[in-house]
Amino acid sequence: MVRFWRRSPREQVSFFRLILPPAIFVVVALYQLFFVRGVHRWGLPYHFGLEILFYGIVGPVVTWGVLAWIERQLAAKERAEERAEEERRRRERAVREERARIAREIHEGVAQNLYFLGLQMDLCRRLLLKEPERVDKELEGLQALLQESLQDLRRLIWALRPLELEEFGPFEAVRRLASDLKAHTGLDIIVEVRGQERRFSPDVEGALYRIAQEALHNVAKHAQARTAKVLFEIAPTHVRVEVRDDGRGFDVSKALQKTQGLGLHHLRERVEERGGSFTIESSPGAGTRLQALLPLGGEDICTEASPPLPTVGKGPPGGPT
Repeated sequence: MVRFWRRSPREQVSFFRLILPPAIFVVVALYQLFFVRGVHRWGLPYHFGLEILFYGIVGPVVTWGVLAWIERQLAAKERAEERAEEERRRRERAVREERARIAREIHEGVAQNLYFLGLQMDLCRRLLLKEPERVDKELEGLQALLQESLQDLRRLIWALRPLELEEFGPFEAVRRLASDLKAHTGLDIIVEVRGQERRFSPDVEGALYRIAQEALHNVAKHAQARTAKVLFEIAPTHVRVEVRDDGRGFDVSKALQKTQGLGLHHLRERVEERGGSFTIESSPGAGTRLQALLPLGGEDICTEASPPLPTVGKGPPGGPT
């Protein structure tokens, strides 16, 4: 019986179509062949009374049972549709947040660099006749700024969906991110995983990676830290992510305002939408500790074996900053 209720509505309907006609035939046949024959000997009033009792009870009971089953299937369908709609809205919000993050990074990085390049080129054009000896120096600066802009563009393209995340999972992708950050910024980053490494659903893996990416990006860009540590704790019911640094710290209440720290604010919303928790502990001069806990459902855990982890190699072209 338990296995029956776990089947899909289509399988349940097929089962009823198969079993109900012969079941009704058997019940009616037994009733007519045995009970009715015995009642006939008692007289016609007893026969009519038994007919009314039988069909007056069996009919409503069967009808009630069928209607209750249909109501249950409709309720299950409505719940499934509500969950699908909620998941669709959540994914749309995640897409909007990701677009806002990328737009912010383009505005703060590439767009400003390109605007400065235009100003420098105009300066070089004016210096070409007046002070030609300065032009070469200005062009060197332009070349360096152009190279930096190209690296930022490559990083943004790579961040849309890192190949390492799809191929090796979030933990190896974060290791590669940490290795590349260390090579470009000198920040010493330790990545530790407690528990059995395995693959999860793309939504969970994307959330885990984005949390570590945004946190490390902020550490490298703002914290003036020497070391940072990313800790993953994998449990049967949840995954916890913790990012620590020994940097200068910041005012958490200001950073999580909607008008500031959009990356952290979006991370918190993304985690809380999944039913998890997101906390940041920091104060000026005391470093920062970020924690996120993501609950795991049955659909979030991948049953396929994880691929073998390769040695840490070079990250995205140009590297994240």
